[in-house]
Amino acid sequence: MNKNNKKFYRFRQLTLKDIPNLHKMYEALSNESKRFYYSKIYGKPKGLTWFLAQIAFMISLTPLKKIVLHIYPEHIYFIIGAFNSQNELIGFAHFVIHNRLSNGKFIARLGIAVKDDYQNKGIGSQLMKELLNLAKNQNVGKIYLKVHPKNTKAIRLYQNYGFRIANQNINSPEMELYL
Repeated sequence: MNKNNKKFYRFRQLTLKDIPNLHKMYEALSNESKRFYYSKIYGKPKGLTWFLAQIAFMISLTPLKKIVLHIYPEHIYFIIGAFNSQNELIGFAHFVIHNRLSNGKFIARLGIAVKDDYQNKGIGSQLMKELLNLAKNQNVGKIYLKVHPKNTKAIRLYQNYGFRIANQNINSPEMELYL
């Protein structure tokens, strides 16, 4: 602990070795957290989409990523993890490339989740900061996300980082940020 009695957390890009812990962390989320961050690609196998995402993870977390980014960049993942002092994965944020803007920069979709016991400790904010820096370094020009309308903490976090509502869908508004 530091002088202010705050715990230290480490943030880094995930590797292939982290994938099992990523799924384990997602499965450990409460039903309420999963309601706000529903995923077809994390956690227990959920069919073909889940399986294909695992292949995308494997490519995204190896040197092949650089080659694939030039050939077919869609579905390449960039994932930042938050780790506690026991090196346990306690949160993650990712963006996945989906398309390109007319200026050639990438369009990416963002997702973020923090274990229930670690929420409201600034981890989501730090993950967002790390992820946006990574996105800028990877030629991302626009990041978007969908958010549950009752997830006010997440909406506030996104707005604090400059995200604006782009589509006012009643079930899940879409927010976007141009970098």
